[in-house]
Parts: sequence; C-alpha cells; structure tokens
Amino acid sequence: MQLIKYKFLFKIFLIFLIFPLTSKSAELPENINFLVTRNGKEFGFHKIVFKKQDNEDLIVSINIELEVKLGFVKLFSYKHENKETWRNGKLFQINTTTYDNGKNFFINGKSTKEGFIINTQDGTKVLPLEIVPTSYWNYLSIKNKNWLDTQRGIPLNLNISYNGVENIESFHGKKISAERYDISNDLNLSLWYHNNSLVKIAFVARGNEIDYFMR
Repeated sequence: MQLIKYKFLFKIFLIFLIFPLTSKSAELPENINFLVTRNGKEFGFHKIVFKKQDNEDLIVSINIELEVKLGFVKLFSYKHENKETWRNGKLFQINTTTYDNGKNFFINGKSTKEGFIINTQDGTKVLPLEIVPTSYWNYLSIKNKNWLDTQRGIPLNLNISYNGVENIESFHGKKISAERYDISNDLNLSLWYHNNSLVKIAFVARGNEIDYFMR
C-alpha cells in the first residue's frame, strides 16, 4: 500500500515537471510610473497599471496629469484616462476621456466582426482589427502600421525607425541601456524600451521640450 502511494506521488511530481504551473502575476508587465518634465521643470505624471483578469484578458489603466501654474494661476491643464482591454495579444476594447486645456474628448471602442468600431465626439468609425493605441507600452506593437490616437480617436499614419541602443537616465540617476525608436509623420516623438518595457518618452509640444523619466 505504501509503495502504491509513493508511485502515485512520483507520477504527480513528473506531471509538474513536464507541465509546470505558470503564475499569472509573473506574466504581467511591470507597472510604469513616469515623472514628466517641461523644459526641465516638473510638469506632471504618466502612470500605467497592468492587471490580469480571470479570463486572461489584460487590463491596462493609464492616467496622465499635466499642469503649468504661475503662482496660484493655472496656465495649462491636461488630464487623460485610458482603459484598454487586451485579449489574445490584440486590443479588444478601449475607453478614454481627455481634458486638453478646455477641450474635452472621448473614445469608446470595441473589436467586432465588422472591424474595430469606435465612437467619439465626432461620430462612429470602423477601423482595422489590427489597430493599436498610442499608449506605446506594448513593445510588440511598435512596428504596427495601424495606430489609433487615444485622445482624438483618429487613425494615424506613422513612420517608425529603429535608432540603436542608448544609455538613458532614470529619475534617480540610474543608467539604463535602451532601444530607441523615432516616430514621425502624423506624430513626432522618440520612445525607448528596456527588456521590452517602455522606459522613456521625449517630444516637443507647443514649442516645449517634454521628457519622461522613470521613477
């Protein structure tokens, strides 16, 4: 009887060796927290939080807040909230709201048999199912040809070029080796990735130099 018990336990052990358990939390990308600067001065933050659902959907929550003040007077304010649902490696649903210094925008989009259908303040559009949002966190999507502006809800034509590996600096002064990609055409900005994770963004907006630093 004891021998049968040991044989059974040994078989269970072999099963775990051949088909190891996978941790859902280990599959998650690390949350991202950027300090955003404008011409070298603190401008706000950009946070990206990842959560895995029981059905394996990946929920990505993005929160951006930027502000310029002169004393107690607010000269500029920007807020963007974005919730993305990714299913089997593709964007399945997106809901965003944006306040851009007095102007409001929204997007409600979902993947359907007819295409990726979005509703915005300007009406309804049907986009390709392969569309990816301009949240840039997904390294595997960087060379995609179909991009969705997550603020205005319009398709973008982007040229993306790889520009080698550079050493960048985090908020705490830590040096990071990262791959650089430059984006041009409908948008102009640079992205850096380390181990497939977004670690820096830089662009010029309204004549101001905007830089992102990992916290």
